[in-house]
Amino acid sequence: MEKQSIEQRVQALEDKEAIKDVTHQYALYINQGRNNMKINPEAFLEVFTKNAVWESTSMGIREEGLENITKSFIIETQTVLFAMHSYSNPVIKINGSSATGNWLFWVTSKFKKDTTNQVFMSQDINYIKTEYGWRIQHITLHFGDIVKHKSQY
Repeated sequence: MEKQSIEQRVQALEDKEAIKDVTHQYALYINQGRNNMKINPEAFLEVFTKNAVWESTSMGIREEGLENITKSFIIETQTVLFAMHSYSNPVIKINGSSATGNWLFWVTSKFKKDTTNQVFMSQDINYIKTEYGWRIQHITLHFGDIVKHKSQY
């Protein structure tokens, strides 16, 4: 294995942090309900490439292109009262101007006043480094477990 220069090692660390940041921004932009927060589709340009793909075989969804992804998110979240998304435990591999990330992912959501859902999943995400920074090129969502709770609120 070729020894990397300090500059290469610093660049790799900066790239990993930028990839984590764009992923966390995506989660923030799809959260809703807390502090009057609403899904923010205008900000998707800051996280996705224009030809991005979002898919989940379990949900029967495959959207290609930023415009279609945005429309799908708006439609799919119309009945959501509250949603918080969280990513953890990333395994990120960078190969030049592309990268892959495997994340554990959970969502807490409320569709009805008295039921709160927690969904545990994983996501495989492909990233591309653009002139504007790292962007999400492809998300594949894999379901884990769904837990429903009766809420006191």
